[in-house]
Amino acid sequence: RVQQPPVLCGYRPSPGLGQRPGSQASLSDEALEAAAMVAQTSGAAVDRPEHANMYVVLDVTLDPLLVPADRVQPAIVRGKEPRLVLQRCQEWMDSFKKYDDKRVLCLGTDLDGRSRFICRFIRPQKPPPHINPSDPFAIEAAARYVSLIPFLGDSELWPQLNDVWCTDQEFLTMQCGDWEEHSILLCNYFNYIDTYRQTRANSGYSTFDVRSYCVKVDAVPEGEIWMVLRRDCKTGHCEFWHAIQGACFFVPFREPPTWLERMCPTRRPRGAAGVASRAAEGGAAGEEAALKPRADEPGL
Repeated sequence: RVQQPPVLCGYRPSPGLGQRPGSQASLSDEALEAAAMVAQTSGAAVDRPEHANMYVVLDVTLDPLLVPADRVQPAIVRGKEPRLVLQRCQEWMDSFKKYDDKRVLCLGTDLDGRSRFICRFIRPQKPPPHINPSDPFAIEAAARYVSLIPFLGDSELWPQLNDVWCTDQEFLTMQCGDWEEHSILLCNYFNYIDTYRQTRANSGYSTFDVRSYCVKVDAVPEGEIWMVLRRDCKTGHCEFWHAIQGACFFVPFREPPTWLERMCPTRRPRGAAGVASRAAEGGAAGEEAALKPRADEPGL
């Protein structure tokens, strides 16, 4: 989907172009332009019809095919962590080499070229003064603030180093960074805001237990990137935050299948047990729909 402004000077959409079957009749060009002008002066959003959205579909075939790059663990350099700890860490990471679907990373290279534990970069940090932690939309404000920091890959900053991890202060001083720096800063802001809310008795969040983590995911079309996982530890619902774009992806919690369902997926319980199971599924679906935030409401 293309991000289209309300008004394109010199262009007008064709009548009925892209209108889906069963949708309402399209508005006139004059009505759309008038609504856009009113929205610009009043600051309100334009209620554009469904068919007014613009999409670009592209199919690409490569010959020869691209070969996925081999994942290589960064070399461990002594200096910041004790030698015995680094040795145990190397043994622990080597135990995962036989698993192709597990990606374990516990050490990162700092600006001095030394190996450091990644968990040392994660700590609650107070956001800028214009972000009030008690504000219901403080999470969205923190995500937008981090997304405004320019993105620049490590290969462009330090061609000699493979992957560099910067602290929050180093990231804000350089005023640019890649996936790790944006995700770490956003994760630290989230942990501070959620901790601030939970420790205030009158905030309405004292019963919540929300924690944030930095996770490595496969995204489309970016590929292997870092994102922020914000998880409600009581309900299991999760939010994946794209630190570069400031976008949120809600993932509801679902119970894992039982042993019988894994062995025979088409088998369904019968009798009273089946009724109880269907009632439980309906109740869970209703609870999930009730807890899922809408577009005009704050997150977890």
